[in-house]
Amino acid sequence: MRFLRRELGLSSLEKTKGERHGTLHEGGTVGTMLITAIKRFADRPAIADNQTRWTYRELGQAAGRVVALFRTLGLKKGDGVALLATNRVETWAVVTAAAVMGLRYTSLHPLAAEDDHAFIVDDAEVDALVVEGAKFAELLRTMRDMTTWFCDAYASWQKGGIENANGRLRRWLPRHLDIDRTSDQDIQEIVLTTNLTPRKCLGFKTPFQALIAELGKDVQIRFS
Repeated sequence: MRFLRRELGLSSLEKTKGERHGTLHEGGTVGTMLITAIKRFADRPAIADNQTRWTYRELGQAAGRVVALFRTLGLKKGDGVALLATNRVETWAVVTAAAVMGLRYTSLHPLAAEDDHAFIVDDAEVDALVVEGAKFAELLRTMRDMTTWFCDAYASWQKGGIENANGRLRRWLPRHLDIDRTSDQDIQEIVLTTNLTPRKCLGFKTPFQALIAELGKDVQIRFS
């Protein structure tokens, strides 16, 4: 990951009283807690990976550089940022900067496929993608070459397949339902029912049958 060369420390996160109400507090509780921890425990260990160990002061300095970078890109509160990186200290600098600025943060799994990453970036309406270049350089080039379509705001009809799938799930999971109160068994039954329901767009095959056929196998499903 690349950061700005200009050495910006905790001072880049701290502003005057008037500016603070307009910037730092926009990040909400998480951003405020991180700022407080960086100021209060400056010289205490904050985070470490296999090669690097940072104090809270060093975390604040790195996060300040990321904040400066995000601002030069024109990112503002509510914008989306996605991160593709391994488990390293710089990852938390990006997370901290996003929280302080009030950005929407999405983490991409390092082992996921390119099309999965592209779908998540599209679905999350990401404005900036931060990639650990040394580790995922080839993957980044592949994603850049992929054809991606972004829907217009409030134009759900432009992604009919996703909206159709969401509508099907709403049959069992209406908006007013507290999903935390739904058992894992109920969730698995919903997933199974969805994947075993024939679809017209698949030639009246089930999603499960279509996947198996894509893998070169033939499976017959009978319902008693």
